[in-house]
Order: sequence, then structure tokens, then C-alpha cells
Amino acid sequence: MKRVSLALLAWLVLVPAALAADRKPTEEEKAKIKQALDSVSCELGVIEVKDYGYRVISASCEGRGSWVVKLDQSFQVISRKRDD
Repeated sequence: MKRVSLALLAWLVLVPAALAADRKPTEEEKAKIKQALDSVSCELGVIEVKDYGYRVISASCEGRGSWVVKLDQSFQVISRKRDD
């Protein structure tokens, strides 16, 4: 019984995160992400939906190469680093 409960708990925790990562961002989410990127002088790249929020890869920031920008679920930029 204990093993079944532990397996069920693990499944309940892991499956929603995996399902969220498979979906495409909506047009409304894209607009909010673009607005957040504009606030840190970045242009839109490829958007990935993650369990913590969003990740934009190949974003162009301040005209200096390719960057990875992470945003939380409230569309606040939480990190920005070069995509080398």
C-alpha cells in the first residue's frame, strides 16, 4: 500500500508539469511576454512554456547576440543570460 501511494503521489506531482511544458503559449501570453522583454531591451525569440513560467531562447537583447530569458508565471523577468 505504501509503494502504491508513493507512486501515485509522484505521478500527481510530475504529470501536470510535463503537460504544461507541451503546450504552446496563447496569443495573450505572447503579448505579455513581448511586453516584459521590451522592458529589458530584448526582442522576442522562441517561447517555451515551462513549469516555472516561460523561457525565451534566441532572444536578441540590446542588439548583442542571442540570449536566454526566463520569466515567471506573472511575466516578470527572472533571469537573462547569453546563449553561447
